[in-house]
Amino acid sequence: MITCLSLGMNVNSSLAEEPIRSFHILSPVEAQPSGPPVSILSEEFAGQLSHSQHVTREEWLTSQLHDQDGGWSTNTVPKAENSPLLFEQYEMTADQESELDFFQTEIHEKEVQQASYTDDFAVIGESLNASEHQQIQPQDSCIADCETPWINWSSTSVSATWLPGSGDRLGLFDFNIGGKIAFPTLRFLSISPRYESTILNGPRRTDVPGTLHRVAVSFMGMMPIREKVFGQLMVTPGVSTDFQNTGSDSLRVTGHLLAIYAPSAQLQWMFGVVYLNREDVSLLPAVGLTWSPDDEHRVELVFPRPRYLHRLSKNGDNERWSYLAAEFGGGSWAIERANNTDDVVTLSDYRLMTGMEYKRPNNREYFWETGIVFSRSVEYNSGIGDYNPDSTMLIRAGSKF
Repeated sequence: MITCLSLGMNVNSSLAEEPIRSFHILSPVEAQPSGPPVSILSEEFAGQLSHSQHVTREEWLTSQLHDQDGGWSTNTVPKAENSPLLFEQYEMTADQESELDFFQTEIHEKEVQQASYTDDFAVIGESLNASEHQQIQPQDSCIADCETPWINWSSTSVSATWLPGSGDRLGLFDFNIGGKIAFPTLRFLSISPRYESTILNGPRRTDVPGTLHRVAVSFMGMMPIREKVFGQLMVTPGVSTDFQNTGSDSLRVTGHLLAIYAPSAQLQWMFGVVYLNREDVSLLPAVGLTWSPDDEHRVELVFPRPRYLHRLSKNGDNERWSYLAAEFGGGSWAIERANNTDDVVTLSDYRLMTGMEYKRPNNREYFWETGIVFSRSVEYNSGIGDYNPDSTMLIRAGSKF
């Protein structure tokens, strides 16, 4: 018994009459598809087709196979249910199956795309041979009576970072929480709100505030420019302040503009600019890449946090990775000094770390890392109280769920 696809997915005929409102996976029509076409039909054509005779894939193939000596004929295909989207069962003799298998192999690379009467979008299905005796199950969001939410909370991330310090050794504890809002009907767009609290310990030699705050919302869009080239734009308006100085200096907009060239799934190049809007560093060129030479190694040469990762183990969807990382840390905040004057403080440092990352099902992750922090500086716009703290260590842990 060979299961063959008549024109698409096997769904209830009453549902097939409803318009399809969304698509999960769309790809351009290929000149030489790897399998039979699965087409999204216009309502007008589907209506016409529902009153016409069904032509199965095997019927079309056998019409091409008719030999000059009289050929052979197929068994009668039973009349299908009155719906343009269904499966039919097609019975053939052993000799016919053998001859048809040979013919399918011969024309596999030259199979004709029959989508001339479909809508502008067409979905190219997998080879029928790979799904023999199995029906293609429609995705829920492809059925008209199953509404797709226009917005959802995609993920939440939390992390905590500790740099020990006391006296004139500047220490800090940083808590960061954020999330990602996705739009299923606008997959190129995402919004990521974030809050960060930085609690400072010392130093006695300058009047840096005890707590700094950063509240921001990132808007990111990603669109194809041409084949294998994408554009990515991120704009992040935010407020960085001690909540005593909330003037114009506390308003900071950061972002980046990148062109991403992806010649393969293993390699992506990035070119563009990064706007940090810090007092010490404002604008930087961005050149980087991500490269996975195999399933167990990954290189991320991406500012401001390049990493080299090695997978230690994998068990289903559970993975354990170790990594080496570097980071450019710090930021600028609007503050009020001890004499009640407004100023802007900028903390800056460099970090080298090693850590572990654990991936779990449903895109859940958690990590821990430790390292050293060096080339540290505390600078004010006024220039009063600038100094360079000693190097220290770093401990960080976090999770995404």
